[in-house]
Amino acid sequence: MRTGYVSILILVAAFMAMPAALAEDSSSSDFERQELETFLQARADVLDIQEEYSNRLQSAEDDQAVADLQSEVREKMAAAVEDAGITVEKFNRIAQAAQNDPDVAEELESLAE
Repeated sequence: MRTGYVSILILVAAFMAMPAALAEDSSSSDFERQELETFLQARADVLDIQEEYSNRLQSAEDDQAVADLQSEVREKMAAAVEDAGITVEKFNRIAQAAQNDPDVAEELESLAE
């Protein structure tokens, strides 16, 4: 399960380009249960978008096509995160915390069950 958080962090960092949000260190005490539940919903939506665009990105014929698809993915992911009720910055902070803090990862796993 933790590998999923690592890959989503990499994905979100690459597509949403929010390095300032990723630089923050968070612990489980920084997040309310509702925020974590909202993160899990947004994460599911982002993973669906990743899956939807994965083959299209791999089969893009040129750099411009890749750039166009990445822009489209970035917009869709940001919209999905915000539609779930969380900011992109908060989403990235929770994703990073899940990667770096076993307590956050454990709490998210517990909520996901």
